[in-house]
Amino acid sequence: VYPIHARGFHRLNLSERVTLTLIFDDVSALAQVNAGVDAWFLDGFAPAKNPDMWNDATYAQMARLSNAGANVATFTAAGAVRRGLQAAGFSVEKRKGYGRKRDMVVGRFDGAGRAPLTPVRNVAVIGAGLAGLSAAWHLQREGIAVTVYDAAGVASGASGNAIGIINPKLTAQRSAQSDYYTSAYAYALRALPVHAVGALHLQLDDDKARRFAGYQQNLGWDKAHMEWLDAQTASDVAGVRLQAPCLYYPDAGHASPRAICEAWARDMDVRIERIETLPEADAVVIANAARVTQFCDVPVSAVRGQVSRLAAHDVSSKLKANLSYGGYITPAVGDAHTCGATFQPWNTSPEIAAEDHARNVAMLGAAVPALAGMNVVDGWVGFRAASKDRFPIIGRKGDVMVSVAHGSHGMISGLMSGAVIAASCTGAPAPVGLDALAAASPIRF
Repeated sequence: VYPIHARGFHRLNLSERVTLTLIFDDVSALAQVNAGVDAWFLDGFAPAKNPDMWNDATYAQMARLSNAGANVATFTAAGAVRRGLQAAGFSVEKRKGYGRKRDMVVGRFDGAGRAPLTPVRNVAVIGAGLAGLSAAWHLQREGIAVTVYDAAGVASGASGNAIGIINPKLTAQRSAQSDYYTSAYAYALRALPVHAVGALHLQLDDDKARRFAGYQQNLGWDKAHMEWLDAQTASDVAGVRLQAPCLYYPDAGHASPRAICEAWARDMDVRIERIETLPEADAVVIANAARVTQFCDVPVSAVRGQVSRLAAHDVSSKLKANLSYGGYITPAVGDAHTCGATFQPWNTSPEIAAEDHARNVAMLGAAVPALAGMNVVDGWVGFRAASKDRFPIIGRKGDVMVSVAHGSHGMISGLMSGAVIAASCTGAPAPVGLDALAAASPIRF
C-alpha cells in the first residue's frame, strides 16, 4: 500500500482500525499538520549532522500538536535537544540506550494539550453524490452514525457518469492547491477501484511546456510517477500516433463514479426525500453541489458538461492510455471510448446536443489527428458545481459543514473531501496540510 513518491501528505487506510498519515517532506512540514499527538519518536540524524531538524521551531510545533501527557522518545541524548524540549514544555530524562547507543532521551508533555472536541455521534449528509457519500463512508469508518438525504437518489447528478478519469490537477509552482490535489490524487489511486491505464497530457503549446516543466522541477514527484516523453515515446505508450510530446502519469486511470457511489450506498441509510430545513443531528454536511445555496451562502454555480461515447475502430482500439488535451478520451471500454467534456456555465439544458458531440469530436481530432472523425454512439449530460475561484469548498461554514464545487476533478477531490470532513468531526489527523485546508475553507470568500 506504499503511496506514490510525491512530496506532501499521504493518507493510507491500513485496516478498518488503522489510518496512517505519511508525509514526505522536510521536518518543517510539521507546521502544516493538524492533529492531536499522543506519542512522538524523533528519528533524525545526530544534531551535529542534521542541525535543521533539531531546533526551536520543531519543538514549538511538537508542543502545538501534543495532547496532554504525550510521550516523546529519541535516540539522541544531546544536551541541546533536552534543553529545547524542556523549553517547549516537555519534562525529559536520560535513560540507558539500546543497541550500540549508550544513552537515549524519553519525556512527557506537561502542557495543557489540545482542547478536546465535542463528541459527534450522528451526522446528517445532504447529497448522495460522490462528495456526500465519501463523507458518509469516512464518518462511518470512525464509528459515527450517518443518514444521507437526496431527493433524486444516489448519483443522480454529475456523479452519475459511467466513467470518470482520475488525474492530478497541478500548478507550476508548489501551492496549497497543488498540494491538495497531489494528496487527493494519491489517495484515489489506493482507495478507489481504478483501472490504471496511465494518462498522457499533450504538450500542445508553449504555455503547456512551461507548466509541465514547472511540475517536474518544483513539485517533488519521483520520475516513476511523472515523466516527460517525446512524441515518439508517447506514441509508443499510447498505442496511437501522437504529434506532440506529453507529460506521462503512469498511475492515472479511470473509474466509474456511479458504481463507486452505488457500492458505498449499499451499507448506508440513504433516504430519497426532499429536505426543506436542516435535519437534527450533531453535525450536518451539505454536499449537494450547486444546490448548496438553498442552505448556505457560498459562490457556487452549475457548469454543464456533455460527454460523448465514441465507437471504437481499428486505430482507436489500440489506444492504451487516457489522453488529455483540453478534452480527454479513454481507451475503449467494451466497444466505445469516453470522450469529453464540454464546459458550459451558461447552458442549463439537460438534453444531449448534437453540436456538443461535434465539438468533442472536433477537439479530439485537432489534438490527435489519428483519432479524427470518430462516430458518436451516445452521450451523457451532467452539471458539475464550480466555485468562483475554481477550487473546492470544504469545511465549516457557520453551523454546518460544506463539501461542494469539486468541478472537473470530482473523482479525486470528492473522495478526499470526505476524509477532510471526517477528520474535522473527530479530531483525527487531517489528511492534507493546514494551507490546503485554508485554501478550501468556505470562509475564504
